[in-house]
Amino acid sequence: MQAVEKFGVVFVITKMNYLYIYEISKAVLIYRQKLSDQLIFVATKLLNETGLVCVNKAGQVLSVCIDEQNFVPFIMNFAKHIPDNTGFAFTLAQRFSLNGADELFVTQFNKLLAMGDYVNAAKVAKDAPGTLLRN
Repeated sequence: MQAVEKFGVVFVITKMNYLYIYEISKAVLIYRQKLSDQLIFVATKLLNETGLVCVNKAGQVLSVCIDEQNFVPFIMNFAKHIPDNTGFAFTLAQRFSLNGADELFVTQFNKLLAMGDYVNAAKVAKDAPGTLLRN
C-alpha cells in the first residue's frame, strides 16, 4: 500500500495482484485492475510522487502512474460507479489544485456570481487551479 499525497489517493496491491486506487478521505474506489499474472513481491512510490513502481516474480518492472492532466476528466467520464462523480471530481480538483475541471470551476463561479453569493464565488476562484479565475 502506497499513499500519493499529491492526488489524495492510496494505491493498494492485493495478494492476487489487483491494483485498487482509493481516494483517502472517503475511501472511494476510483480504479481497479489486475496488474500481473505473476506474484508482485515489492512496490514503492515513484520519486515524482505520481504513482508507484513494482516488481513481479518474473522480474518484470511495472510502473503505475496517475496522469495529472487526465485524472479529473477520467473520474468525471469513466468512474460512473461513484455517486455524484462530477461533484467528487470537482472536490478533488479544489482540494489538490488539479487540472481538468476548468469548466466546472467556471460554471460554479458564474452560478454563484449570478446568485449574488460573492463570498462563495471568491472561494471557488481561490480554489481554482492556476490562474483560471484569478486575474
